[in-house]
Amino acid sequence: MNTFLWVVQALLAVVFLFAGGMKFFGIEKVLKDAAPGPGKLSLTRPMLHFIGVSELGGSLGVILPTLTGVMPQLTPAAAAGLTVVMILATGFHIQRKDPASKTITTLVLSALCTFVAYSNSAK
Repeated sequence: MNTFLWVVQALLAVVFLFAGGMKFFGIEKVLKDAAPGPGKLSLTRPMLHFIGVSELGGSLGVILPTLTGVMPQLTPAAAAGLTVVMILATGFHIQRKDPASKTITTLVLSALCTFVAYSNSAK
């Protein structure tokens, strides 16, 4: 179980480091994907930057505190925060009527974040 937990934490760290970096540094494809379409919600550049910072912070928080042993109680908090971000992202994708793959991805990431939060809080 411990090895599986570490693998999931590392996976989440990489995924959110990449996703948050793309949003924070304003990759044009991300900005275009978040642009409004007919009857679709949109995200502003400042909102994308905020989400990017949240994901970057969460990516560090799901692995570094446990890895270093410094304030390991931050790991479940970071994972819980990322769970909230992913639940909100799921709602966003549903309202925009985005492809099901985007909604499923956010739900899977939400479940993995919940698993990490629960597993690390039980220690």
